[in-house]
Amino acid sequence: MLSSKPGKQRKRQVFASAHVKRKMLVSPVSDDLYQKHRVRKLSVRTGDSVRIVRGDFAGLVGKVETIDYSSGKLYVEGISHGSKIRPATAKTGVGAAVLEATPERTHMGA
Repeated sequence: MLSSKPGKQRKRQVFASAHVKRKMLVSPVSDDLYQKHRVRKLSVRTGDSVRIVRGDFAGLVGKVETIDYSSGKLYVEGISHGSKIRPATAKTGVGAAVLEATPERTHMGA
């Protein structure tokens, strides 16, 4: 990052090209994966097993179903929100920094 101005940082994230946005979606790895591969952060792909570390859904483990690169959200199976009228119908997007890659099913290997 060349600039320290917050507006320029936001502009860089919004107007980034597709291959750069993909590289921005990284999440920290679990301790087991770190001991094995010596990598702190990992680019998340569809099908990876992740654990949610922070937020309302903390502690849940699931598989990444889809990734929305334009909004920077990942959709994990079993995570949805709803209301009394339509319970649990809408998928809830989660940021990549809230997740932690687990060694069960990652593209780096188990």
